[in-house]
Amino acid sequence: MAPSPRQPASGFTRGRGGFTLIELLVVVATIGVLLAILLPSLKMARSGAMIAACASNMRQLSAVVAMYESDNSGTLPKLQDRSYGVDNPSFDPSQELDRTWVDYFAQREYLPAALNQTGLPGTLLCPAVPDYDNDPSWAGHMPQYAMNFLLHPPDWLSPLVGRRSFYGRPSTMALSTEKKILLVESRHLTNRRGWFGAGNSDWVDTRHAGGLGANVVYLAGNVEFRTVQQHMALEDVAQPFSWINFVRQPER
Repeated sequence: MAPSPRQPASGFTRGRGGFTLIELLVVVATIGVLLAILLPSLKMARSGAMIAACASNMRQLSAVVAMYESDNSGTLPKLQDRSYGVDNPSFDPSQELDRTWVDYFAQREYLPAALNQTGLPGTLLCPAVPDYDNDPSWAGHMPQYAMNFLLHPPDWLSPLVGRRSFYGRPSTMALSTEKKILLVESRHLTNRRGWFGAGNSDWVDTRHAGGLGANVVYLAGNVEFRTVQQHMALEDVAQPFSWINFVRQPER
């Protein structure tokens, strides 16, 4: 006769494959604490990556502008001009708009895009703008980065800004080129659309860092991320988006 296996003294066995309710609650609570700690850091890392990608786009675009300047005796193109052609916005077919420096750069192959067919190239699209409406019929007017309107304004604006603009003069004529704006993140109509020119802080889109800052390229070529204050004085050169940062020189 084979010997029978020994039975446990208690008469039952405890399962080893599951967790008790208390153990599960402890795990869930631990995961919650870790998420609360990590999510802000992940959000900051994502925001920082977008700022860096956006700054890279603007650096490439400023190199394109510098190339144009080099090819054209150190002057910049007009911000908007009928010689570049005209657009008929989809929401108002009766209204003609002169095409912009963006269209001109594409026509002259400084930008690798047929804007009226493909819309904007990636260099002109900010990664922090979700669901961007890249309509080819609006492309030249809606880059996510704007050129300083006062560098070489369209004819209708030139009499209004007088000698405060460049009037197509070399950008080297600017005072403090490391503080004068060349390109800035822009907005118009809705947060999903940019605009081709910016002439004061009202056109700056502070889309990064929770709406507190924007990338800017100055005439000297330096690309910086700067925060924006709500109230800016004309003389406040230290504030990167005050009026004086856009104009060639202050009134005297």
